[in-house]
Amino acid sequence: MLMVTEAARDELLELLEQSEAPDDAAARFVIDGKELRLTIGPQEFGDAKVDHAGRTVLALAPRVAKLLDNHQLDRAETDEGFGLSLTPRKDPDVF
Repeated sequence: MLMVTEAARDELLELLEQSEAPDDAAARFVIDGKELRLTIGPQEFGDAKVDHAGRTVLALAPRVAKLLDNHQLDRAETDEGFGLSLTPRKDPDVF
C-alpha cells in the first residue's frame, strides 16, 4: 500500500478544503496515458482510502493502489510553495 506521511495528509486535506470539495470527494491519483495525475473526485466502491482528521483525503482505485504499492507520498517544497512528492520507498518492509 502507498505510504502517506502525516504532512502529505495535511496537504491533501488543505487541497480539499481550498477546492471546496464535497464531503464525499477525495483526492485521487488517476492514470492519464502513461502518467499519474492528481485529481479530486468521488470515492468509488473498492477504493483504498486514506483518512485524516475525520475525512477521506485520498482514494485509490485498486489498479492505481497496486501501481503505487511500495511508494511514499510526502509533502515537498517546490518553487511555487509546498506540494506533494511521490517516490519509491527505499525499504518497503520498513514503515
